Amino acid sequence: MFSIFKRHLLDQKLALLTMAGEVERQLNNVLEAFFSQDIERAEQVIEGDKQIDFQEVENDRKCLFLLSRYQPVARDLRLITAIMRINSTLERIGDEAVHIAKQVIILSKRPLLMCCREELPAMGYAVNKMVKEALDSFVNEDVELALKVWEHDQEIDQMSQENMKKLLDFIVHETPAIRRGVTLIMITHSLERIGDLAAHIAEQTVFFVEGRILQHGYEWEEIRKELNSGLRRGA
Repeated sequence: MFSIFKRHLLDQKLALLTMAGEVERQLNNVLEAFFSQDIERAEQVIEGDKQIDFQEVENDRKCLFLLSRYQPVARDLRLITAIMRINSTLERIGDEAVHIAKQVIILSKRPLLMCCREELPAMGYAVNKMVKEALDSFVNEDVELALKVWEHDQEIDQMSQENMKKLLDFIVHETPAIRRGVTLIMITHSLERIGDLAAHIAEQTVFFVEGRILQHGYEWEEIRKELNSGLRRGA
């Protein structure tokens, strides 16, 4: 039978997942707005950020209550810590979605550029997949999936660098397109940032499940070797 603390902890995890669902919808909507130049949808994303901000504050408040009231240790403490970190990360993903939405509104007033017409959607879909898989890794306590997400961030960084170069080369030769080119560069940067944030969620999965640090590559090789060999240290 669950203790009162365990019930509160489960409720808080569910509250985080509710927020995650809202953030995923925001990300899906802003990508669709970008691909179709849909101003109305972009404006809905900007308006929807208020709910994300409210959820972040509420989740933090409840987590702090659990820490002060029950003083959890070990795995329970790691879970609350991970929830608080992911909570902040989700809010930042929401902020990046709003940033993209604002750029979409600017772009919608001018003809589309003929640069990166395939590359940017591909990057958007890849980033969206990273966020979904990062959240799945947390829900299912799947360290292997978390490591895959973390590794995919390098691919997103490479895509970002390639798109930045193409856009810069394009606006150098097409000076009337400078403003639109810079706007697309800003969107590229936001997509790269969302990939970084998805990797951070994956890091929190590893921290929660195994109590190990993945940030900046710490323990990455050791964890990967253990997974490949079928050995798990456990925590």
